[in-house]
Amino acid sequence: MPDEGKYLYGIIATDEARNFGPIGIGGRGDEVGTIAYRDLSAVVSNSPMTRYVLGKENLLAHERVIERVMKEFTVLPVRFCTVAANAEEIRRLVGKVEQRGYTLIPLDLHYGKGRIKLQLALAKGKLKHDKRASEREKEWQREKSRLLRPR
Repeated sequence: MPDEGKYLYGIIATDEARNFGPIGIGGRGDEVGTIAYRDLSAVVSNSPMTRYVLGKENLLAHERVIERVMKEFTVLPVRFCTVAANAEEIRRLVGKVEQRGYTLIPLDLHYGKGRIKLQLALAKGKLKHDKRASEREKEWQREKSRLLRPR
């Protein structure tokens, strides 16, 4: 396992290389930049391959990077302490969004302290034969409830 990895802050809609300055997590002054994959980019900084302590200093550093990027882009934030081994792994993660059959699904939307929080999931849709089976099952359940209804 390598000693250095890439800390992932979020995903933005741009294909150009960007540098947001030496504001990376961990207090080392790592440069925060982008790794592009087609028309999306991951916002990353170099980071040791370690699990960060869920403390005030690290959470604020993560938030500062997100807020700095939000001045120019809409950010799809990534969970705290997401560290990938290298740039290729980051591209693979970002590429999942664009793969055939995958889509982003909103799970939860809530408001708090003047902010809107949206929880998303990456999901793959049903294949055509799976949809037909589900439709038959729904149809059977409707028919069964109609037949079992008291008269």
